[in-house]
Amino acid sequence: CDWSSDVCSSDLKAAEADSLLASATQRLDKALDRGQCGMWDWDIPRGVIFWSKSMFEMLGMPVKGDFLSSAEVAARLHPEDAPLEDAIEDLLAGRLQAFDREFRMRHDDGHWLWLRARAALAAGEAGAPHLVGIVFDITHQKLAARLNLEAELRLKDAIENISEAFVLWDAENRLVLCNSKYQQFHSLPAAACVPGTPYDVVTRAAKEPSVRKRVSLASGERADGKSFEVQLGDRRWLQINERRTKDGGFVSVGTDITALKKQEERLLLSERELMVTVRDLQKERLLADQQAQRLR
Repeated sequence: CDWSSDVCSSDLKAAEADSLLASATQRLDKALDRGQCGMWDWDIPRGVIFWSKSMFEMLGMPVKGDFLSSAEVAARLHPEDAPLEDAIEDLLAGRLQAFDREFRMRHDDGHWLWLRARAALAAGEAGAPHLVGIVFDITHQKLAARLNLEAELRLKDAIENISEAFVLWDAENRLVLCNSKYQQFHSLPAAACVPGTPYDVVTRAAKEPSVRKRVSLASGERADGKSFEVQLGDRRWLQINERRTKDGGFVSVGTDITALKKQEERLLLSERELMVTVRDLQKERLLADQQAQRLR
């Protein structure tokens, strides 16, 4: 009876342990699924990998047990990405301190997912090395990074191709970007135009053009910046507009207004010539009136 009671007690404990394990596994699967990540346990000598349920769902694969062979995993890797086995060999040989890789795997419907695996070596049964870690789906981050890069390239291309000299500084007075027209205007070497270069370093490297005249524009005086015109030694005119940005930096745009200034000069000259002509006509009319009066 005592023996039977001991057996019943051990069975109850085993059932309770199985129930706790199932509950913990369910919670883990739910957490992994919500976090868009999966868990790996790679038995390196046997060449089999334990995959969590969320890994199958992430790749749109039907769940077929808990294990996949390393060959099945390799078959889903993008052909342009390095084999994961190479990193594992470096890890085992001590040439690599941590396993942290980004790679692409084929979804069951044919498209590619970007994944990031972070894992560490652990001893399994009989001391066999295992690679245990977490795999994250970073497809959306990769897409966002690519879109940001494309937008940045388009912005840089647009700034480079405008007719104005353009420069942007951050809140710490460090160079964010400038175009070649700004570089040419100040005769700056390429080394001084690297993003992150302090303002003082750029100004020391610049060869400021000689200024014949500077005119502040009253309409351009604002709390967040200023506008003014300068005439250079070669008689070119520039209008400089400086504005503060929301993050505390400032942007400066220099526009060549030489043609506009020449047009203004021509208009002033034409106005003067017109005034002289009007005065001459008035004199002639006065003389004609006087002559007519004498004749009468």
